[in-house]
Amino acid sequence: MQYSPQADEETAHTTVRIGAVVLAGGHVPTTLAHLCDHRALLQLNGRYLLDYLLETLEATPSVVATAIVADAEALPPLSDLPGYRAAAGDSIVENMRHGANALVDENVTHLLFITGDIPLVTPEGLENYLLNSLGSAAALTYPIIPREASEIRFPGARRTYVRLREGSFTGGNAIFTVANLLDDKAALIQGLYSARKHPMKLAKILGLGTVLRLLLGTITLPYIEAVATRILGAPARAIISPHPEIGFDVDKLDDLVAVERALAEKTG
Repeated sequence: MQYSPQADEETAHTTVRIGAVVLAGGHVPTTLAHLCDHRALLQLNGRYLLDYLLETLEATPSVVATAIVADAEALPPLSDLPGYRAAAGDSIVENMRHGANALVDENVTHLLFITGDIPLVTPEGLENYLLNSLGSAAALTYPIIPREASEIRFPGARRTYVRLREGSFTGGNAIFTVANLLDDKAALIQGLYSARKHPMKLAKILGLGTVLRLLLGTITLPYIEAVATRILGAPARAIISPHPEIGFDVDKLDDLVAVERALAEKTG
């Protein structure tokens, strides 16, 4: 079944049900390989990083159900965590599909795909993103965080920023879509997601004109959204988030230390 605007209109007249798919497959980055093998099994303070995220998802009002997608070998240790389970495949596309299929009995109208390595994300931050995404009436949204907000919250952290006329932004670790968009747009979504923190790769997907505008510093957010909408064949929007935690993933030991410090400040 292909994406259909009519299906969107039908969804608009039904109760919104958002299912969250936590993408936690794959091995840990080399810099964290001494801690464990699988990304899903990273721990901090005796808890899986996934546990912090799942706690947040359970406290997010708009999320009705959650599925964890992790390597098959990593699933047994995670049996006490809440949510459905799905074994990871060989690509992001497969993992997205597996997670969506795990939620089929929940009759979700929308899907939040989110990586499992952002333990500092808050219910307020997620709810803000979800409500703004729904309000945009887009079939796909992606959170972007202003550089100022990111650097104030995480001083000294290394993040990739892209400069637009509206300011400099870093990308978040989530994608929000209408449920039926995955049926025939999964490969394109994977490409966009994989390039999310590589401005030039993203620009190449979006076209030469986008590359030139990016190099000249004349690119605007509406322009990017218009190009993404054309390529996707469905409305796409960037959601500016004032909650930088949605873009702070754990890729190296310094990130883990920063998360530990932030959690200590929160509980202290």
